[in-house]
Amino acid sequence: MLEKILNSDFIKGNKVYGLHINHESDGTTIFRAVLLYKEKDKIEFEEKELKFESLEAFTEKCDKNIPLVLTFDSKQVLSKKATIVEEKRDIEYLLPNASEDDFYTQEWILNDTEKYIAAVRKDILNPIFQSLKDQGFMILNVYLGAFAIKNIIGISDDFKNQFYAYNYQINVLDNIAEVKKIKEPQYESYSLGEEFITSEFIIAFASGIDFFIEETNQSINILAAEKENFLYKQLFIKSGWAILIIMFLVLLINYMFYMRYDSKRNELNSMYTQNIGLISRLDTLRKEITFKESFLGDKGFLSKSITSYYADRIAASVPKSIVLTDLNVYPLEKQMKANEAIYFNIRELNLKGTYLRSTVLNQWIVELESYDWTDNVEIKSLLQEKITDPGEFELMLSIK
Repeated sequence: MLEKILNSDFIKGNKVYGLHINHESDGTTIFRAVLLYKEKDKIEFEEKELKFESLEAFTEKCDKNIPLVLTFDSKQVLSKKATIVEEKRDIEYLLPNASEDDFYTQEWILNDTEKYIAAVRKDILNPIFQSLKDQGFMILNVYLGAFAIKNIIGISDDFKNQFYAYNYQINVLDNIAEVKKIKEPQYESYSLGEEFITSEFIIAFASGIDFFIEETNQSINILAAEKENFLYKQLFIKSGWAILIIMFLVLLINYMFYMRYDSKRNELNSMYTQNIGLISRLDTLRKEITFKESFLGDKGFLSKSITSYYADRIAASVPKSIVLTDLNVYPLEKQMKANEAIYFNIRELNLKGTYLRSTVLNQWIVELESYDWTDNVEIKSLLQEKITDPGEFELMLSIK
């Protein structure tokens, strides 16, 4: 029962980093990662195809509160496909005379008679474990070479026959994989529902999928205690939060009841004084509303206005040979006088400027009249003393 609770999504969480640490052929170490999360039984990418050239860059970018499942691959990782022999230790398939205490080994059972075996020296992998642990990361599982691929065989049509996982070629027949290491990495794109992922990050993705699989074969026992510590830590944190939330809800409910009855008491105490001037205040407010509506209506503020649009369209249409010197939006209906209301004509725009050729001016007037919001364009004045001098014009544009 406790094990089922510990492995539930609520306790262990719904996010994980899949990390592929690969010692490249040129001697560099590349860290490739994806961030996966589970929502409503569907695994999605929160971040994909993250690539770093150092452990420091990875730890600086990634959230240390999210656990990770990693794959380690290099020339030092030995692997082979072997026929299963009872009572034969895994390391004997690769190095018959080697000490099992010096190596981490891992197996991938293909069928009743065959399996893949991988091994790496502990003094190669332990510093990586320690570096990640020192940075605050929690490692839940580790794969060697391309062993994480077994987690994704058959999950998509692209992973049912032949596909590439960076520097590995995977051939699948009847859900049994034939893994072949290739000299030159392949860069292909594969479909995962609505998402796509390149072959360079397939192993990182397959490593992360391990987090959401209830049962996995893990033969690197150094991580057993780490995973158990992580799950109990998550249980402690989640149960602690649950207790705090319950206590908070109890206090909140008590506070709400107190506030409700206290508010009711204050409401009854103030009701009498509030009702005395209520009717008088209501009449005053109605008069203020009527006055303000009348004022705003008279000034044209309640009607729709798109003056900036009109001004923009007029300015954009001005020909190069015409200089627009004045654009008066909503001109005064009459000259302002002291102690008299000010009225604006909200259906007119006045335009003033100079022109060189009357034909260009006429064409512009025709263009202004063609706008669907223009009612009429009237020439108020037109003056040109000499044909060689610029003429002056004043137009009145009426808006529908």
